[in-house]
Amino acid sequence: MNRLILLGNGFDLAHGLKTSYKDFIIDLVKAEIYASLHECDWDNYTEKGTYKNGPITIVIDGHRRRDEAELGKIETFDELKLFTKRYSIKVYGSPGNGIFHKTYSDLTSYNWADIESIYYEILSSILEKNSSRKLKEGYKRQVIDLNKELDFLRERLVDYLNKVQSVPTVLEPSMIKGFWERVCGRHKGSIPGNIQILNFNYTDTVANYGELLNISKARGMEIDVNHIHGKLTEPASVIFGYGDEVDSYYKQMEDLNDNELLRHAKSFGYFKNSNYKRLLGFIDSGHFEVWVVGHSCGLSDRVMLKKIFEHPNCRVITIHHFINREVNDHTEKTYQISRHFDNKELMRERIEPFDPKNCISEWIG
Repeated sequence: MNRLILLGNGFDLAHGLKTSYKDFIIDLVKAEIYASLHECDWDNYTEKGTYKNGPITIVIDGHRRRDEAELGKIETFDELKLFTKRYSIKVYGSPGNGIFHKTYSDLTSYNWADIESIYYEILSSILEKNSSRKLKEGYKRQVIDLNKELDFLRERLVDYLNKVQSVPTVLEPSMIKGFWERVCGRHKGSIPGNIQILNFNYTDTVANYGELLNISKARGMEIDVNHIHGKLTEPASVIFGYGDEVDSYYKQMEDLNDNELLRHAKSFGYFKNSNYKRLLGFIDSGHFEVWVVGHSCGLSDRVMLKKIFEHPNCRVITIHHFINREVNDHTEKTYQISRHFDNKELMRERIEPFDPKNCISEWIG
C-alpha cells in the first residue's frame, strides 16, 4: 500500500523554525515599529507621530526615538505588547474589515490567529451584506482592498520565511535515521510501496533529509516530495488564500460573476503548475494510507483534503499528534478531519485511534 504524508507547519515548528502566523506577525510589527522610529522614513509620516505602510499604522505619542536594542530582542507576543504599552506605541490595522486588524486582535485576545481563515471570514461577511445579484460598488471596493491587503501580507510572509529558512538546521545522524524509519519503515506490519510527501509548507525543511531520497531510490522505493502550495525559491508559485468550495458562500461568489471574488481561491492557484495533477495521479494509482504530520487539516485546505480523505483508494488516516504541557492535539485533529467527510461512518472507519507512539517528536529523533 502506498503512503501519502501530509506535511504541515508543525513539522517546521518541531525543527525549531519560527514559521507560525504568530511569529510572522511579531516580526512584521517589529519591522514596522522600527521603520517608524527611523528618521530616514520621515517622508512616510502622514502626521507627526504616525507612520503608515499598507494596512498597518503605527502611532507614537511624544518623542519618536525608543530603545531599538530592546525592540530587537523581542521574541514573544507578550513581550511585544509590553514594549508597545511601555512606550505608548499604538498598532492599528485598516479600519473596518481588515485582515491585519483582525489578526492582531485575535493574537491579543487569544494568542492565536489564522490569516487565511480570517481572509475568508471577512470575504464572507462582505457577501452577507451584499443583497443584490451583482456585487454592489461599495462592496466591490471592499473586496478589492481586501485582496490588496492579502497580497501585501503574502509578500511580507514570503520575505519573512526566506529569512527564517536561511538559518541552517543542524541534523544529527540519529535524526536522519529516525526520519527514515518513520517514513519508509514498517507500520502495522507492512512496508509502504511508493510514498508522496505532500508538503503544505512554503519552506523546504524536508530537503535536509536528502539522504532519505537517495536511499529510497537505491531500495526501489520512490519518494516524491510535492510542494503543493509552492516554494519560497519560486515566489510566483506560492498559493495563499482559501480552499473551501463546499461553503455556501462559494456558490454565491460564482453566481455574482465577479472574478475579484475568486482571485485568492486556491483551486485556481493549482493551475500554476502540475503539482495537483501529481497528487491526483498518486491517489488514483492504488490503495494508500494517509499520515497527518503537523498539518492542522483546517477548512482553508478543504478542496484538497476532502478529495484525499474521501477517495475510494484511501484506506486509513493516521494522526501524528503534538503534545505539550497544555494539550494533546489528536482529538482536535479528529474534529478538523471530520469536517472534510460527508459520510461520517466512513470517517470513523478510516481515522486510526490515538496511539501514544505516533507523536510528532518521533519524526526528528
